[in-house]
Amino acid sequence: MCLYSCWQQAQNENLNSRNEMRRIVEIEIEKYLSTKEYNPSPHRFSSAETSVADRTIPIVYSCENCNYKISFKPYDFEKHNNSKNTNIQLNDKIIIDKYIKNTADLITLYSLDFYCPNCNQPTTILFKGGESGYWGIYELEIEKIIVLKNEQ
Repeated sequence: MCLYSCWQQAQNENLNSRNEMRRIVEIEIEKYLSTKEYNPSPHRFSSAETSVADRTIPIVYSCENCNYKISFKPYDFEKHNNSKNTNIQLNDKIIIDKYIKNTADLITLYSLDFYCPNCNQPTTILFKGGESGYWGIYELEIEKIIVLKNEQ
């Protein structure tokens, strides 16, 4: 009996010690994304709105660590609306979720998380998304990007 509980306690202590050496960093959306919104609506009510011709798809993220470019389509975000699925390991997810829960304006956002294919940096894109307009077309707005950094 003690073997399993002692092993589990050792694993938790190991996980906690590794997590203490990591920190969350919010990065500048405008600097690392080709666009922060996708609204396919074919009309404009205000001249301040981005014209349909200028709405960029796919959404391209440049890793802030290595500048590797990753393309996303609106469907990639749509799959993560109300989803509990994750693309990152549990120990990284725990750190990121704790940060989100402790930051009031992030709790209501959806998240798309992944590792950079080049440098393996855990990244989470936080966004608002859903169907809107007369046709119920999916639109989204990216609010924050957070990355998990190793302490140096």
